[in-house]
Amino acid sequence: MKYLLSISLFLFSYQLMAFSPEFVERVVNNSSIKVSKNCKDECLAIQAIAGLKSKHFTTFQKYTHGGMTIGDVMCRKHFKAKLKFHVDKLKNEQHFCVFADGSYILTGVIDYLEMQLTSSRR
Repeated sequence: MKYLLSISLFLFSYQLMAFSPEFVERVVNNSSIKVSKNCKDECLAIQAIAGLKSKHFTTFQKYTHGGMTIGDVMCRKHFKAKLKFHVDKLKNEQHFCVFADGSYILTGVIDYLEMQLTSSRR
């Protein structure tokens, strides 16, 4: 198990973020999501979320192992963004997808959108 975990961490290159995340609500594809406060009109985070289709999730589902969620995988493999995490004072861990322009979203947002998009196909 240690071997699998170390491979996953290496492949997905986690980084610890030393900051306090700040979010604003935005509506993207009829869903209200939280994006980083520094996200202006058409930041990369919004563009990435707006372009998601159910087929994208199907393509990358096979990489969800070793504790990786579909949001973690999509961040690195589909969006080509950085996967970082933040641990708060209560030891809660949050994963972020950080784009080249500095905008970010929680990977949980991607997980949520995957459920919405794939359940609408059923």
